[in-house]
Amino acid sequence: MSYKVYFVLVSCLCFFFDKSFSQIVEPLVKAEYHQNAPYNLSCPDSSAAGCGAIAISQILSYYKIPQHGYGNVSYISNGLNIPINVNFEDITFDWDNILLNYVEGEYNNLQANAVAQLVYACGAAMYSDYGKSTGVNNYAKMLYGLQHYLHFSPESRYLKRAYYSTAEWIEMINSQLRDSHPVFYRGSWLFNGGNVGHMFVVDGVNEDGLYHVNFGHGGTGNKYVDINVINQNGTYPGGRPVCYNATQAMVTNCYPVTDFTDYPKQACILEEPIILNKDTLQNSIKINCGDKFFLSCRLRNCCDEKSTIKYGWCLVKDGEIEKILTESTYGLSAGYTFKETKHQQIVLPENLSDGNYQLRLYFKSDFVPEPTFVWDNAPSVVDVDVKNGIATISVPDNHLQNPLLYLSKPIEEVEPEYENVAPGRSFVLAINNSTTNNFQNTIRLELVADGTTYTYDVVLPVYSQTETEFHVLIPKDKIDLEGKNISSIKASYYYNLEDRFIEMGESMPSSIDKNIEETSSVNGDIRIYTIQGYLVKIISASEISNTYGGVLKNLPHGCYIIKEKQKTRKIIL
Repeated sequence: MSYKVYFVLVSCLCFFFDKSFSQIVEPLVKAEYHQNAPYNLSCPDSSAAGCGAIAISQILSYYKIPQHGYGNVSYISNGLNIPINVNFEDITFDWDNILLNYVEGEYNNLQANAVAQLVYACGAAMYSDYGKSTGVNNYAKMLYGLQHYLHFSPESRYLKRAYYSTAEWIEMINSQLRDSHPVFYRGSWLFNGGNVGHMFVVDGVNEDGLYHVNFGHGGTGNKYVDINVINQNGTYPGGRPVCYNATQAMVTNCYPVTDFTDYPKQACILEEPIILNKDTLQNSIKINCGDKFFLSCRLRNCCDEKSTIKYGWCLVKDGEIEKILTESTYGLSAGYTFKETKHQQIVLPENLSDGNYQLRLYFKSDFVPEPTFVWDNAPSVVDVDVKNGIATISVPDNHLQNPLLYLSKPIEEVEPEYENVAPGRSFVLAINNSTTNNFQNTIRLELVADGTTYTYDVVLPVYSQTETEFHVLIPKDKIDLEGKNISSIKASYYYNLEDRFIEMGESMPSSIDKNIEETSSVNGDIRIYTIQGYLVKIISASEISNTYGGVLKNLPHGCYIIKEKQKTRKIIL
């Protein structure tokens, strides 16, 4: 079948059968644990088990390995101000007596102690801070503990959603689920100035593209959710309903292994996106080889000890280090990051041969004496294309630029959810972000009620390539609007790189739709755009027959424009 016929066939199928390319993964994790007895029986001072420990325990119950932990950990739990000392070799995981759920009167002491040992081992391995609200406060130490003490995959990585487009993020989740691996996930609920974080398990996806979440509340509330909302209860984010939609992150490759023991004593993690020439808005430059430019970074120490690291940039060809270009020194405590972004001057060799290279961050220390690539939190690989002594330097998209938010429909008032718990007035904001830039910052409502102007600020996440309906509750104890007539209302978003509020209109900004004409398809390539005109993917002519269907299958649900030479089509996924 030629790629042109295949293209028409796929387009028609996608348009008329919008579910035909959805992947379905039934919920993988059957355990239904919570943070109280019997799960916390081994925790110090009857502390809550901790949501992170519960999530990891449920993931381990899915694999039923390892048989025991490895090594030992010693640290101070600040919440209780007590030492935590665990020799994991002394803890055996009795999988035959670890049940999938515990119903009062339907388990014995042996079974209760078995799950309590598992949960405490998981919590201690993650450096949990125990108390009434047990939590994990340092993701680098957590990741170190999961690998070293519980032997999770050496490829496990902690990634923040803010640094990836929604298409990239969804594909990473789908890839894990396709391989039958549950995803260890976190999110925050922002409401009325508060910030409540939670860790849980994403373990399935249905035909509508909704993801199954095991919230770690004994099975209560487990359900399919929109990954951009993650509503534990209620329906819409922005008000009293608990939605863990903010500050999302996940651990990929979060599964235990039995055939690997050579975990490095130390790793360094890229804490935030790479910045080119100290300019957050600059993604690419062309320079003469031998000219100077700057790359900026922050690193975090993934280790259980303080260490002085040497770090910098190296030139890489075909995965091998060709030349160390820079080197600096920094002292880092266990789990800590640079206090500030570090800028390093880079100079490529003047006689660099034509070809494709990479600039990669490396580190070394007394623990790791040889130059070692840093781990990604944000994408870290800088592409270098050299031709005739001219180098094109391209850093990964940081997804921090103007999201060009707009309203999909006029703001309207609705009855608030949980009126008896949080009285106030609630307004629907259907916010569209058609760019590849993520937003989590202040949305400002400006209202005129009975001749008086009021402003109310709320922090909302609006992820790239999404349209999300928020029900923003203005609490009565913040602004008392009871009985007042609202004559006008508008919304703005704060764009921190320009330090200003930008009013959201009711149609997409006019600058968006220029991109399609400026990047028309050539040479038989296929280009896929959002309906608003932002380029999502380029598929070269040589790759079309092998990758085209897979690309379409993994795009988020929505409407797309596809350009093939001079032809333009619209499809719905």
